[in-house]
Amino acid sequence: MNRAFLVYEMIRMSGATNMFLINRVIELAKVYFNYNMTKEQILDIMKNYGEYSNRWLDKSTFDLIRAELASSGLKSEYDTEDSTE
Repeated sequence: MNRAFLVYEMIRMSGATNMFLINRVIELAKVYFNYNMTKEQILDIMKNYGEYSNRWLDKSTFDLIRAELASSGLKSEYDTEDSTE
């Protein structure tokens, strides 16, 4: 479950999709992280998010998530090529 939670968290942090679009989360997990996530895993993570984040999210894990997310190529649905900030 740890890997499923970390993949879920990377997708959530990316902003690539609404996390309630479960089929899209499953697709992104497979395409960008080569992980076969199930609907049951996603619903379990949603239900127990607070417990899992307390158990598995610390600074070193957060840094690893950010690094893997950066190398995955997954982009936010809000990213645009013409974005000027």
